[in-house]
Amino acid sequence: MDPINFRLPNRYSMARCHRLASAISVTLALVVLAACDKATSSNTATEKGDTAVSAATPVLDWVNADPWDTGKFEQPIHVYLTTATTGAEIHYTLDGSYPTAISPKVGDAGIFVDSTRTINAIATRPDRTNSALFRQLFKVEPKPAKIDSINGNALYPGDLYAYPFDAPQVVKLHTPTKGAVIHYTLDGSAPNRNTPTYPENGIHIDSSCYLRTVVVLGKTVSLDSNAEKWFDLRAQQVGITSLKSVYQSWPLIPQETWAPFPVVMNSPTKGTVIRYTTDGQIPTIHSPLYTDTVYFDKYADTLIYTAVAFDTANPRIAPSYPTQAKWGTSLPWNKDSKYGEITDVRDGQRYRTIRIGSQNWMAENLNFATDSSVCYNNEKLNCLRFGRYYSWRETMGSGSISDTATPAGHQGICPTGWHIPNAAEWNELIYPNGQSSPSVERLEARSMWPASRAATDSTGFRILPVGEYSTSSFDKFYQFQSMAAFWSASIGSYSMGTLWEFPSESSYGPAVRLTDNYWADKASLRCIENPK
Repeated sequence: MDPINFRLPNRYSMARCHRLASAISVTLALVVLAACDKATSSNTATEKGDTAVSAATPVLDWVNADPWDTGKFEQPIHVYLTTATTGAEIHYTLDGSYPTAISPKVGDAGIFVDSTRTINAIATRPDRTNSALFRQLFKVEPKPAKIDSINGNALYPGDLYAYPFDAPQVVKLHTPTKGAVIHYTLDGSAPNRNTPTYPENGIHIDSSCYLRTVVVLGKTVSLDSNAEKWFDLRAQQVGITSLKSVYQSWPLIPQETWAPFPVVMNSPTKGTVIRYTTDGQIPTIHSPLYTDTVYFDKYADTLIYTAVAFDTANPRIAPSYPTQAKWGTSLPWNKDSKYGEITDVRDGQRYRTIRIGSQNWMAENLNFATDSSVCYNNEKLNCLRFGRYYSWRETMGSGSISDTATPAGHQGICPTGWHIPNAAEWNELIYPNGQSSPSVERLEARSMWPASRAATDSTGFRILPVGEYSTSSFDKFYQFQSMAAFWSASIGSYSMGTLWEFPSESSYGPAVRLTDNYWADKASLRCIENPK
């Protein structure tokens, strides 16, 4: 091969030719170097800025990156320059100053660039003047940080949205840029090279914070799409349920059922305590502590239960967001009535009382437990709502059975200071002022009765149609929501107890009647206060 006729493209520099020649045979290397010398020498007088007395201006040879000519790189790079002037040296600066013959010299490893820099370079040779300036910007920007996992759980795109965590979290980050350093803040401020460095074992987060990150490579900082996330560390919201699960959104609409009824609260976060209010206020650490089932107050109209869970084991975990549920009773009381109240010292139960004329009555059925008393449908909760059903003998208690045993009346199972009303006392209530026709709608509750009943409960006596329990009819409850029945202390025919019944129009008989009943059958009981 004639070395004079061997041609290489002018873009091949002597530096590249030397690298190429080192990889082939000695004979062929001589041919390549000769061709390169001819190719480079032919450029001496044609390169811009070059003259017969000045060195050729340095030009970009290559960059060890792929692709190498994008002008923007994600990793540190080595930049190689070359000059057409044989024997010339290339000197450079990275600080913006003009290079001189004493500036760093481009060696075989090229110019190392680990951040966005502008390279200024000139070619020098002792017998020539310095070349014109080579100047080019090289952008080296690290890839932003990404969140790999939270508490060991890999994340998917939708997982970065804020949602509460109810325990401390360990956040793992990464950047694909080798040699780059992740810096972060947890207070929402902008991170920089002086803020904490990401540790190998991850960032431990034990309270609510806003994580922001930045990646630093040399003097360059990643600009866009760096990982950031709000970590809301708080106990999970309390679930509030009643007899059935209730989901309520704002505005709260009362969910009505027969009061009282259980209100159950639970927190999915282990180790928390629940505090609650019933007036719509947000609970604090000083609010009532939920320890077991809470019962809707049987004397309330509507209540807004608000519950918050407090993590006592991890005090840096914020309390849960409040949960609210609004309930009302299907057994409302007459708000216009002025009720009194007594407490039965035998079991601590409270009862509302109502004064009608000269009489002071219980405004609700007795719920004192005896051996054979029963609750509607045999559910104890119904005893709290409707009182208990008693037989007449059980009502009258042990000893002599007489409605005239004492001037104060027959106490039976009534609390101290109260007695079982006799026929005369019932008559005074049902036929006020000696009128000949009964006045029952004023005694009956506004709920549970058929609409045709037109009950007004204007007296506050609040008769509920809870029916009877019959042992003579195969032990069953009957006439529930159709009739009310109350024992009297008076003895009827055949030495049976007498019963005041308040049947609805859909039931048999008149609006109220006094009747004999089997002693074993069971009915409700209202007590009346002893005369004073």
